[in-house]
Amino acid sequence: CGGIVIFKDKVPDEYFLQDFSIYKGAEKYRNTVRGTQIHLNKDEVDEKMLIKIDILSNNGLSQCIEIDKDVKIDEFTFDDPVVYKCLEDGDNLGITYAESRGMNKIFTLMKPKSLEDIAVALALIRPAAAKNGQKFNYLKNFHGAIECDQRDYIIYDDDAIEFIAKSLKITLSEADQYRKAFAKQKWHLKSEFRERLVKAKPDWDTEKIDLIYSQLECLQEYSFCKSHAYSYAMLVYILCYFKIYKSKDFWRATLKHCNTSYRKWTHYRAAICAGVNIN
Repeated sequence: CGGIVIFKDKVPDEYFLQDFSIYKGAEKYRNTVRGTQIHLNKDEVDEKMLIKIDILSNNGLSQCIEIDKDVKIDEFTFDDPVVYKCLEDGDNLGITYAESRGMNKIFTLMKPKSLEDIAVALALIRPAAAKNGQKFNYLKNFHGAIECDQRDYIIYDDDAIEFIAKSLKITLSEADQYRKAFAKQKWHLKSEFRERLVKAKPDWDTEKIDLIYSQLECLQEYSFCKSHAYSYAMLVYILCYFKIYKSKDFWRATLKHCNTSYRKWTHYRAAICAGVNIN
């Protein structure tokens, strides 16, 4: 993963940090490809109103392109029940970003039926959503209740922003400042949020205020914004689709690009079973 910040002409001197090697291949080529690094983090880029493009899922995209060099993500309808049945059965080996034991368990418990379900599953596995029993309670209620209201949980960063904005009756932009305060442990802003919440919700008892505060504290752990979760969900669906309908090509590409969380022989065995000549 990486990111590109767009400037009009060149990197301004005050942002310039260093040139560094971006080639990870053979030693003899190590210093032949260089890139410019800047010292701004994502929040500073945002404050300066610069354009930043995140480059995500390079391994997964390489896997897709290896299978079909003309692959077009926007041509998929994401509604094939065979793909969702595959994930429901826990057949996620070889799917970049979704083949871990944790993802296997969430897929088999949730039994995803839509792209939204895959996105939620990917977000639930992140530390912020998994803490304080949120993941457990969400999965318990997902099928058990008549309706599982996602607004009762802070799964995405966006959920925290919307919850704060609604609770304090402030703009989403203001609410995001409080979200960042919890993520970055800015104590004065966190204290300010609590004071405002007590005033805004006089009918809420201390126990409820404490529960909300503790849920927002989880934001200091790694979490997903909704747009990232959906981007990864699309990739997971497409890779699963290729695994079903282009099995041999899928496993050939997987051996080349996917870093498994299991023992390496598991991928080799699956590739051989799909008819790949691993020699």
